[in-house]
Amino acid sequence: MRPGETGGVVLLGWKTRDRALALLQQDCEFDPPLNDHDAEVLWARYRERVNAVRGRPVRAPAPLVFTDDEQRLVADFLQDQARHGGNVRGVVKVDPLGLVAHQLEITTARTT
Repeated sequence: MRPGETGGVVLLGWKTRDRALALLQQDCEFDPPLNDHDAEVLWARYRERVNAVRGRPVRAPAPLVFTDDEQRLVADFLQDQARHGGNVRGVVKVDPLGLVAHQLEITTARTT
């Protein structure tokens, strides 16, 4: 990456065609740049995967039990939130693999 650029991950297949093509052609760097056809082919590959999972039942993941260490961290977090006027009512531990994605773009340089 060049200075000023940021790495990221995009769940392309969950985006509409128009938004995906705009992102691929305006916000991503390809050498050579993607034309409309190539951008649509790339998006369609991921869109097919998304369409394959549509319609399956989506259930709330079962809450998991906190370890003793996690319980202490949760208590500290909730106390800190209360001290600073936070409105957090509780903390739930779940297996993230059971979640449905709603955040379609992640800036990896800021998450590591």
